[in-house]
Amino acid sequence: MWMAAAGVEGFDDSHCMAFPESSHVVQAVMEGGAVGLVELELVDRELRQGRLVRLFDVGVKVAPEYAYHLVYPAESRDDPRVRAFRAWVAGEVDRGAIRPVREH
Repeated sequence: MWMAAAGVEGFDDSHCMAFPESSHVVQAVMEGGAVGLVELELVDRELRQGRLVRLFDVGVKVAPEYAYHLVYPAESRDDPRVRAFRAWVAGEVDRGAIRPVREH
């Protein structure tokens, strides 16, 4: 998705490494062995401190099938712990740290 957004045509991803966790990508980059594609929020501090550099000013929105969703049993809607967590997530959305999809 990123390559398409950057206008790179015919990209062959057969020579790329894939990691099961974004934190592994960040670790590989921090150790100097890779260039990685990660959510900017994951490396915000490192970017601000100059420990990492953003190579291109190209970003893509996460497709809904790759997004995280806040789910819980309907009967837990009024549980104070669920309400507190839901409020925290809403606050993170409001400050732009995460992007909303929709609430069901």
